[in-house]
Amino acid sequence: MDVHATETQCASAWECKFSRKTNAEGSYVLIANKSKEQWVASHPLIRQLVSLKEIAWFNPNIAPTEIALTDVGLTQADVDDASQRLARFAPFICRVFPQT
Repeated sequence: MDVHATETQCASAWECKFSRKTNAEGSYVLIANKSKEQWVASHPLIRQLVSLKEIAWFNPNIAPTEIALTDVGLTQADVDDASQRLARFAPFICRVFPQT
């Protein structure tokens, strides 16, 4: 089995990752100790992603800003410091990234 398969040899990059590569013992490669089937079962959107279909995903666990910001650990002083740093580096950023 070819352990250096290219995408042109596979139906998709996903297939290359799981079907064409084996470890030293000849077993199929796992990602985080899960097989392709396990990943698809636990994350159904993977099937659409690997088929290269356009997809939108919205985090169902998103919290309102006022709640989420309490978990971030930043203070207003941190925000002010970052704002001042951005203002200080603005000329450099404009020169290096003129599209901004």
